[in-house]
Amino acid sequence: MLNNRSIVLRGIVSVAVLLAITSGVVFAFAQFTRSLAASVNIQVKTEDGIEVYLDEGLTEVAESIGFGTVEVDFFGTVAEFPSVPVWVKNHSLSSIKLSLDDDYGMADVVFKGVSEETILEPGEVFAGELTLSFHEGGEGTFNFTIFFNADGPIVIATPTSTPTSSEIIKEASEVIAKAAQTAGIPLQLPQPPANYAPIRGGSLDLVTNGWPFPRYWNWPVRGAYSNMYISLYAETLVTFPQGPGTNPADYTPQPHLAESWTISDNGMTYTFKLQKGVKFNSAVVSGVDTSRDTTAQDWVDLAELSFGIETSRFKARFPEIDGPESWKAIDDYTLEISLNRPVAAFLYKLAVKGPQLYGLQGVRQRIEEEGVDIEEAMKSHEVQVGTGPWLMTEWTPDVSVKYTSNPVYWKKDGLGNALPFIDTVEMFVMQDERAQDAGFRTGKLGALGIETCGMSTERYLDISKSNPDTVWEIFVDPTNQRSVFPNFSEGTPWHDIRVRRAMQLAIDKEGWVDSVLGGWGLPFATVLAPGNQYWLPPGQYGDVDGDGIPGEKYLEYDVEEAKRLMAEAGFANGIKGTFALTNDLGGRFFSEGELIVESLRKIGIDLTIDVKDGAAREALREAGDFDLFYSFPGYGWDPSDWLSRGYHSQNTRNLEPVSGLVDLVLDKMIEAEEAAVDPAERWELVADVQRYLQEKQYYQMSTNWLQIIAIAPWLKNYQYQYSYPIGPNLALAWVDR
Repeated sequence: MLNNRSIVLRGIVSVAVLLAITSGVVFAFAQFTRSLAASVNIQVKTEDGIEVYLDEGLTEVAESIGFGTVEVDFFGTVAEFPSVPVWVKNHSLSSIKLSLDDDYGMADVVFKGVSEETILEPGEVFAGELTLSFHEGGEGTFNFTIFFNADGPIVIATPTSTPTSSEIIKEASEVIAKAAQTAGIPLQLPQPPANYAPIRGGSLDLVTNGWPFPRYWNWPVRGAYSNMYISLYAETLVTFPQGPGTNPADYTPQPHLAESWTISDNGMTYTFKLQKGVKFNSAVVSGVDTSRDTTAQDWVDLAELSFGIETSRFKARFPEIDGPESWKAIDDYTLEISLNRPVAAFLYKLAVKGPQLYGLQGVRQRIEEEGVDIEEAMKSHEVQVGTGPWLMTEWTPDVSVKYTSNPVYWKKDGLGNALPFIDTVEMFVMQDERAQDAGFRTGKLGALGIETCGMSTERYLDISKSNPDTVWEIFVDPTNQRSVFPNFSEGTPWHDIRVRRAMQLAIDKEGWVDSVLGGWGLPFATVLAPGNQYWLPPGQYGDVDGDGIPGEKYLEYDVEEAKRLMAEAGFANGIKGTFALTNDLGGRFFSEGELIVESLRKIGIDLTIDVKDGAAREALREAGDFDLFYSFPGYGWDPSDWLSRGYHSQNTRNLEPVSGLVDLVLDKMIEAEEAAVDPAERWELVADVQRYLQEKQYYQMSTNWLQIIAIAPWLKNYQYQYSYPIGPNLALAWVDR
């Protein structure tokens, strides 16, 4: 705690890192700055368990109390005091009454939302608004106090020891393994060859569904979130662990085109030491100098496009990068990237979202020869220059992309063998799964399911019978978590936490796995999916809001409790509404939606399924013209792909301007975890967000899918790393037949 209990805010507000104790868990609030047009002095006169936000400023959080009344004074001088949002959270175990008094008498002070009977229960958050209207001659001076009154001393939760993150991660792995074993799910991964003897040469055909297939080639500005096809010939600064013997869902950044890196103390400057011996090459652009090493300047030149051209998608994907000026070549092999704020997931984003390093030789040739501008010049597949294990040789739209091995590829295996081993690769697009399976059965295709949708249980069972020597890669899908989105427009019943909790309790998660998923899935309806490195297993959620009910309760199936909650919320006679669903995401997805509708009908929520194609359904969402909506709250492997994308009000209101979720306390929690560059600190902050959301039940989360990949027995030393870039893991494999 601060020894000086007075905090002065002048122009730029700086608030120290403070601690709040809630339900035995210590939370850390990150430092921030906020511009204000006034000078305001904020003082907490008594230590308490209350947290106050003025505008977006966390003023003070105390650790203990000896009295029943807490006063927060506001005074200062301003030319004009606008309406200012105020949020108050009760971290104590006592009920607290809110009131306000204008001590100075020179202004009318209105605390919107506060009445004589405004009670803040333990764990509750109050959102209000302060407005001052100065009297004539008041000269813009004010002095008012917010009082927090309890009938007796405010009782503070006692801190208790909590398990370390490593202990919880180990426990999570054990929970997953036990659940899979109980369900009879054969989790397994390819193993390194007993006799490591790479064979050079041969060809390999692979297949994906339609969505990852490249239909444009201006990657330096268009970007490619699903960069599967690109990763064979263009590479990123960092990657993830690759090959048999690794965890396919391990997203720990590993060296790639950068051999190492350092991060400044403030988390805003990344300095990369680049690999030496990396060369540009191309099979479609002539005259590429394969004797010259790529340098930091090549990255800077690329950044002029990726972060300098107004239409580039990289600008939206990396808001922490101000522009091309953020990329600097310190010397040939040292690249510096400056951020405008700390971003914990920055290295992860570089591995998944790029940018990949492209040579611009073909682009420049096309500008010179055809007289087109640079944006037009980038669009051709015939300008592709990269550093990857293969070179792109041919693109047949909506059919395939062909590649040949790169003779000057820089990377070697652990024994010093030059990579890649396979001479030619052809990647087909094939939406008919029956045709895919036929190609695999006859030895035409080397693998199935090497994309983020994987294979179904039925396909696994069929191929196990026809091709019993298939090598299987089966693990819990750490992404693809689905959920029910309520419409949070003003006045809808979904604002009531009792209704949302009732909805989750009404869904039989184990029955869902047994019926829709054929027994192949896990029943954990949690914010992050099992298998995610940040997942909290049951037993670690606790009672965050102090109501005596732990978050684990909402993993259960309890129709009677759901009915009780509905009646308590005033909906004993039920709710009628619509449920927006689509066939575009497959039969399994649609069947899950039907199961949810039937489950909610048991507790009086009578929904009519509104089936629309993808675009029409998204239009409903944008207009707020729905009651419940089944979809994905996020997508990816880092918490930022789910928490920020799915729950932060800036993103929810962009996606759903009318009906998106807004929780300003949650926004702060998400911003704190996203800025925590220290992994241990971030893990704890992400855990806190999961605990908070498990009790709030803003979205009713789904059960958990499995990821199933089939690998031909003749494709050796191959394991799919569960992200979009497949080039690094495929470079380690060879063909033996």
